[in-house]
Amino acid sequence: MIILALLMSMAVAIDTRSGKKLVLDAAAQAACITTQGYLSSDFTDDPEADCCSFIVCSAPHLNKTGFLGKCMGGTVWNTDLSVCDDPKYFPSCDPADCTVPVRTTALCGDLEDGTCCVGGREPVYTVLSDNSYSLSDGKPQFCPLGQVFSTSDCCCEFEYVVDPRCETELYIADPDNECCGFLQCFANKTGTVAIECRPPSVWNDVNKTCDLATNVMDCMNAYCGDEVTDLPCPPTLGEDQCCIAGIVYDVIDDITYRDSGSDRVNCCPVDDMSEVQLVFSKDDCCCEVPDEP
Repeated sequence: MIILALLMSMAVAIDTRSGKKLVLDAAAQAACITTQGYLSSDFTDDPEADCCSFIVCSAPHLNKTGFLGKCMGGTVWNTDLSVCDDPKYFPSCDPADCTVPVRTTALCGDLEDGTCCVGGREPVYTVLSDNSYSLSDGKPQFCPLGQVFSTSDCCCEFEYVVDPRCETELYIADPDNECCGFLQCFANKTGTVAIECRPPSVWNDVNKTCDLATNVMDCMNAYCGDEVTDLPCPPTLGEDQCCIAGIVYDVIDDITYRDSGSDRVNCCPVDDMSEVQLVFSKDDCCCEVPDEP
């Protein structure tokens, strides 16, 4: 998850609200339904599509359409992760050969009622109805099915109903699984997903964590399944390798490492509290505060 978040943070994609509308064929529609809603440009023969392009699915099982998005900031499309990614991982794609829209940096200025812009800069969006808007050309553009245009966020979005249980908590007790699991609220607070504690631990609703059963009086006799153990590590490791929970890591230097089964390099973060650069310890096989000299 940390790797994915880093990739997303360094990738900037074009605002797909004004992306080119595409008609999806049967193969693309089927792929949209079974993925997270993003496809590579291989699913379209549109002349504007290239290796920096991707498709944003829009209710393909209903209106059979999508939008053409573009990776910006010198990034290219990574089909496996469905993100705009660093081109160093894709030598066959040169961002310089991609057609990327040029965005104006002019300030919006004073806005009238029913208009908005993103980040205080053009283009200016004008609301035409609950689910439609226009840009400077005045042509109506419509939000995807089920969405409305919000001037406060200046985008098409679903009208969410917040789950009252998530107003103040991210993790809450599961009424259907009081001891062996908990509910985690969605980031937008519209619902929850049930998560099981790893046996033999139980849910401690006071500390908001999975805990030893001896620390939760009401769950001391609860059986949540047989104890789960980590996968074993290999009997032998390379000189610059370590292993934890069955995962082997290649130690590159003091602060960088990678999963031996991947070519992606991970970097230890800077501690938020002390602002100290963490280092990777081969002995503990994790990032930790460096020893004082």
